[in-house]
Amino acid sequence: MNTTATREERRSALDEFAAKVPPTRQDIVAVSAVASPVHQVYGAQPVAVHRDEGKVLSKIRTLAAAAGEDWYYRFPVKNRKENRVDWIEGPSIKCANDLGRIYGNCEVDCRAQDLGKVVLFHARFLDLETGYSLTRPFQQRKSAAKLGGSDDERREDIAFQIGASKAIRNVTVNALRTFADFAVVEAKGALVDKIGRDIEKWRRNTIERTSARVDIARVEAVIGRPAKDWLAPDIAKVVASMTAVADGMATLDETFPPLTTTTNDASDEARKINTGLDQFAASEPDENPDQVADTSDPGATAGASSPTPSSPGPAVATIQQEAVDKLIQLADDQDLSEQERLENLDGAASNWEAQLPDHRDFLRAVFSHAAKVARGQLKPDVAKKYLGSLIKKGPADGNLGGGK
Repeated sequence: MNTTATREERRSALDEFAAKVPPTRQDIVAVSAVASPVHQVYGAQPVAVHRDEGKVLSKIRTLAAAAGEDWYYRFPVKNRKENRVDWIEGPSIKCANDLGRIYGNCEVDCRAQDLGKVVLFHARFLDLETGYSLTRPFQQRKSAAKLGGSDDERREDIAFQIGASKAIRNVTVNALRTFADFAVVEAKGALVDKIGRDIEKWRRNTIERTSARVDIARVEAVIGRPAKDWLAPDIAKVVASMTAVADGMATLDETFPPLTTTTNDASDEARKINTGLDQFAASEPDENPDQVADTSDPGATAGASSPTPSSPGPAVATIQQEAVDKLIQLADDQDLSEQERLENLDGAASNWEAQLPDHRDFLRAVFSHAAKVARGQLKPDVAKKYLGSLIKKGPADGNLGGGK
């Protein structure tokens, strides 16, 4: 049968097509777009290089010696049945990431689902060589981050990153439990050995870095001995505890509870602190004229129109100055990334809120400016100069120190 169209037939077909009326909007049927499912791999896959568990353990031991405190955390959990505080130790997110890389022939995937006030993370671990797969959900509150200031979106970003890190850590550690436990033991041993080789330097640096975020007397109460007498295992515990706070696993108040003197069994350290504060409060305030806010600070006017009739007094003013000094120091730590500096500020929020519960406006200003320093948007000395102007030393001064 000859299917070749003649010239006349082709011309007729073109005329017929041209005569058709184009469809209207009512004639167009909307078709919903269906997202293609995420590609899932099931079962063992062929690999070019097979895993050697002996070499994996050897690499973990080698890297643990270098990683030390970066590979594990330590945080408290209240045991209600026994009415005591138990300590939990485990691998950090850095350790989990290194474990996945060293273990090899595996895949770690994390997907997020927005549920309004919370974000639900689905983290999945897949061993390509054996076909083993594990998925674990993790729920993170959007309000978990406490970084001060009015940058709500930034706080949500930090909370999201913390949630993703926890989800990835949880699924990797559970999938590689034997290797993770081995890594923690090796990291702890390596850290204690490292501290023991230069304990004076480690003791001095640990006290300095820890006291920048929390009253050292609170740490001494938890460790059970004065900081000047800390041994290598004590220093290792403090370092691991601060790692847990930095990773968002625990708060400073949970790790090192505030000291009180309301009971007969209050610690000697707590009595010394409060005695010193009472003596300081009874002394005459230093003569110090009000400082003027630096106009080069783009946020210098933030909250400045919220004076309150109360005055913090000399003792509170000292705590406020300490908050400014230590938080700006955290924000200007050049050994850390911007994200790590912001997370450290976030971790310090609950500690200073507990120490200055009636001065929330002041703390909001401090955290806002510290966050700008951490992002490189403001110089530390400019921020400290402006924040110093908000600290009032006497009852005659107006202040921004009050406000809840």
